[in-house]
Amino acid sequence: MQGPELCAGIIVYNADQVLLIKRGTEPEKGLWSLPGGRVQIGEPIRHAALRELKEESNLEGRFEEMIGWVDLKINEHHFVIVNLRLSVSNPSKLKAGDDAAEVGFFKVEELHQLDMSERTRNFVFSLRPPALN
Repeated sequence: MQGPELCAGIIVYNADQVLLIKRGTEPEKGLWSLPGGRVQIGEPIRHAALRELKEESNLEGRFEEMIGWVDLKINEHHFVIVNLRLSVSNPSKLKAGDDAAEVGFFKVEELHQLDMSERTRNFVFSLRPPALN
């Protein structure tokens, strides 16, 4: 087993919809997930989240809050994912990039229709958009 590897998980809402990417690379290639990725050596986690958001969705964000962290083991990898909520002011610029095969905003009720891990689906269900709290 490798790791642990520090990653930034990104939670972005557009009204009552959450931003998801369809993974274009392993692990979990082809599944819908929250955007995010590895933190580079010396990179602050907030910067990693903003960089990954831009790379995977073409959106520019602003840090809002840390939601929490997840200790995750997938196959031979061990990830520690710090989840950060970001806001975006330009959702119309949404476009898949980097290792995201597709990207989109989805209502929580639509998650049952998406091919995603139960772990990710349950995590997103546990969250609520700030306006709905």
